[in-house]
Amino acid sequence: MGPTGQPGACPGAGFRSRPRCRYLPLVRQPGALPSAVGSAIPKRPVDPNALTLLGVLTSDGPGTGAIALMRRNQTGQNVRLQEGDTVDGWTIERIERARVHLRQGDTKIALELFRRR
Repeated sequence: MGPTGQPGACPGAGFRSRPRCRYLPLVRQPGALPSAVGSAIPKRPVDPNALTLLGVLTSDGPGTGAIALMRRNQTGQNVRLQEGDTVDGWTIERIERARVHLRQGDTKIALELFRRR
């Protein structure tokens, strides 16, 4: 059956593989297939301890951005990041002198260079 309900009207009906139009009624039904957004895509768990802030480099010059030096705790790799960069699912939103603000989805955290006791 073709997409119009006519036998043989489906492109590729003469091939051995199943023609795509056979599945069109299923695709057209709302809720027949999982949505690309939501439960069909597993979300990575948010781990606020995935990164450690090692240092911050700043400059007062025009056009120069701050740089955060961070350690990826799972691998031990040190990385150099600027605002807007992404590492392990975290986006660097803002770099301050002793603090870096990160976002992952709806979760926001701030890593401090010197922790208060």
